[in-house]
Amino acid sequence: MSWDVCITADSGAECTDASEGSTTRNKWVATRTYQCIYGDQHAGDGAADVDDIAAIVATGQQVNASTYQGPDGASRPYMFCKSLSAKRDKKARHIFRVTAKYEEVVNGFQNDAAECPEDLTDIEPKVSATVGRYDKVLYEDYSSPSRQCYYMPAVFERYNAPVTSPQATLQLTVEQYELSLPFEEMMRRSFLVNNAPYRGRSAGHWMIQEVQARDAVVKLCDPLAEDGFVELECVLVTYPIVLSDYTVGNYEAGVGVKDVFVGHNTAMPLISNYYIEGGEQVKFADNESGLGRIGFIDNSGDDITHNGRPNYEVYKTTKQGSFSFLRA
Repeated sequence: MSWDVCITADSGAECTDASEGSTTRNKWVATRTYQCIYGDQHAGDGAADVDDIAAIVATGQQVNASTYQGPDGASRPYMFCKSLSAKRDKKARHIFRVTAKYEEVVNGFQNDAAECPEDLTDIEPKVSATVGRYDKVLYEDYSSPSRQCYYMPAVFERYNAPVTSPQATLQLTVEQYELSLPFEEMMRRSFLVNNAPYRGRSAGHWMIQEVQARDAVVKLCDPLAEDGFVELECVLVTYPIVLSDYTVGNYEAGVGVKDVFVGHNTAMPLISNYYIEGGEQVKFADNESGLGRIGFIDNSGDDITHNGRPNYEVYKTTKQGSFSFLRA
């Protein structure tokens, strides 16, 4: 099921005096209301499985992270979301009403230059963090004692799909204003992996996922303008960036198991019906029944089934490049 989210007509804004001493300030406050419909709006399927928090998440708004953007596309970069509340419709349980409140303090007479950006790069990017997941392949489960879980014991055949365990990973969302972003450049930056250290991690750890951009209008300081401001047409770009610490352990004779970094690349397990012995291909077989079975091999084809896990071949399946366009 999915969400259908729209902005209602009863959103509004007001401007109040927030002067302090000799500094004249105006404080803008805005309210935006969303109607969030879950699943089939006629049947309300699955409505009992979602709550108010899910409706808030569906709006895409985040407290102290999201900025206000008017219906005309004009954005106020210092007008941040300060609260989010949701209420379920009593008569239609699949419909929620989410209210977002925004606040902004702007300097009416330009007494404090720090309050007013003169360039897009003066507007600090907004960074938020969430926890995502990836699935780790298991060869032994977490029972005590553990049990092998990669093949069917009765017939020694590998399962059609691997047994996996959910693992936590970190996802950052960076929002920043840019003068322009052509479609071709959006595609180039999407699924790009860092080729140099970024946020304390070496090359290969971070991947930018699908880049998003929308038109925006930002007010910048201009002392030559009649009201002290100019409006600049630009784009607000969102970069979802996912961290991967994924490694595999490869066995080396005389050395033991060594961690091999995979990151966002692809690692294929060396699970086979055959192994190499004396330069010949030998079929794996169960010691008791003699039935053919699968086994683990190292990167040279040697039998390492006794290790309880296979070696991997790691293939480079991602493109690496510079993250220099990110300002956070």
